[in-house]
Amino acid sequence: MPGSESFCVLSASRPRLRGVPKRTVIYASGVVEVACAVGLLRREPWAGPVSAATLLAIWPANIQMARDAGTGRHPGLADNKPLMWARVPLQLPMIWAALRARPRRRSPEAR
Repeated sequence: MPGSESFCVLSASRPRLRGVPKRTVIYASGVVEVACAVGLLRREPWAGPVSAATLLAIWPANIQMARDAGTGRHPGLADNKPLMWARVPLQLPMIWAALRARPRRRSPEAR
C-alpha cells in the first residue's frame, strides 16, 4: 500500500497540472491511498488494482525524490541519497503484493 511519505514526495516533485492547485492533487492522492488501504483490509475486488495503479503513479515522484536527495532541497531523512534510492526498488514488491491481493470469497447464499 502506498505510504504516507508520498505527501512529502508529491508536494516537492509532482508534475505541474494546469489550473489544478498543488495541494488539491496532494490531498486527492492521500484520499485515494487511504481508500486503498481500507479496501485492501476489507479485501474489496477493486483495491488491489487501484493500489497498484497508485503505486505506479507515485513511482516517478519517488525517483525524483531520490535524484534530489543530497541537495538540501528536502528536509531530514528525505535528503539522504542512499536511503531515497533504496526506496525506489521497494515499489516493485508493493505493486506485486497489491496485484496479488485477493477479494474475500462470497458465500453462495450472499449472491
